[in-house]
Amino acid sequence: MFPGENRFRAYIGFVWFYARAADDAAAAAALQRGVDAVVAQTPALSGRLRETGAGDGHLAVDYADPPRAVAVEQRRAACSFAELAAGDFAQHGRESAAVFAGLPSATPQVDGQPVLVVQAVALSDGGLAVAILCHHVLMDGAGTFAVAERIARAARGEQLHPDGPLWVDRQPVRRLLRQHVSQAAAAAASEVAVGAEPGTTPLAVRGELRQRQIWIARTGLEALRRDCDCSTTPAVLALLWRAWARALEAHGSRSAEFYVGGPVDMRAHVDEGALRGYLGNFIQALPMAAPRAALLDAALPAVAARVRSGFSQLSTLAGVRALLDATFDDPSPRLAGSDSPLLAFSSIAHLPFHSLDFGFARADAVRMRALDSPNMVFAFSDAAGGIRANFFLPQSLFDALAADPELVRYGRLS
Repeated sequence: MFPGENRFRAYIGFVWFYARAADDAAAAAALQRGVDAVVAQTPALSGRLRETGAGDGHLAVDYADPPRAVAVEQRRAACSFAELAAGDFAQHGRESAAVFAGLPSATPQVDGQPVLVVQAVALSDGGLAVAILCHHVLMDGAGTFAVAERIARAARGEQLHPDGPLWVDRQPVRRLLRQHVSQAAAAAASEVAVGAEPGTTPLAVRGELRQRQIWIARTGLEALRRDCDCSTTPAVLALLWRAWARALEAHGSRSAEFYVGGPVDMRAHVDEGALRGYLGNFIQALPMAAPRAALLDAALPAVAARVRSGFSQLSTLAGVRALLDATFDDPSPRLAGSDSPLLAFSSIAHLPFHSLDFGFARADAVRMRALDSPNMVFAFSDAAGGIRANFFLPQSLFDALAADPELVRYGRLS
């Protein structure tokens, strides 16, 4: 999935929750100071998106230099920090609606949409929620975190390095890989479809699409990693892949194989100097397929090993060339005629967003503003060493996952 695709026409970001804010106005002023400094260094963040009119989904960013101001939006929510905590600060929770419903989400029409949105939401009991979101056509969760981290530093009064502006480029993955990996791969790069649409055969799913969450606490995550003998991402993806396949079969799937897309950081394959300050979609989904027997008749550790093997294929430049030259085993053509939708998994669990300080102490909780995109999972860490993953699923698929005995052995769904 390359930047600019239609599926990226939504905002992605984070919300920091504080039980107490000494002064809402002072907190908003600190945020504004941080935003002003970062935008002054990277004017494109002040811009607005525009369709190019070429009919190919390409977008442009209109901005001025020096940039126009990006104002921190201040609003009030009729809910308390205690109410939000009771609902686990979940994006889909009834208690959180007053905060999350005021944040931008999907934007099928992107003309005029701002690149960066920052909000300070005063809660009814003196608490505060700070939201920083960027448009996904330009950057992913890692890029949004880089923006938030610099806003936090500037909000605390730190000087930003004068030679280190952030930068955006609508299609840097293709361009940089073309420069640093393989000239011959350039023509094929635009044809790679690493995230396919769901199959055409309808499944017996019921209920409206809603945001849901799975939470694997620290003890459960330690047990999962130990049982799989691997790190967090392949262990969690193996667990979800198996549960996803069982849920699809419960809804009538007769597919001979099942599909996932796992996150691979392509930054390992380009020159480090070329990426200094880069904001973009460099976390790419590696498509993987497994026959039913290899997925459901095998033990969980064997599936985790299969995931690790899939990731290792892109750990070398030869693997990246194979992906770009379309010699990589891309299951997308088979997926198009299947009744097994691909589960797209993205993880930013390694980012230290819990430790960000905007000048008014560390947050008491942090949650991700995930995309309302069907069959996508966004995983992020919690402050206690566990992991949370946001789903956007119909009710019946969620119910099947929530009842999966292997999945609930390690975590719980809400």
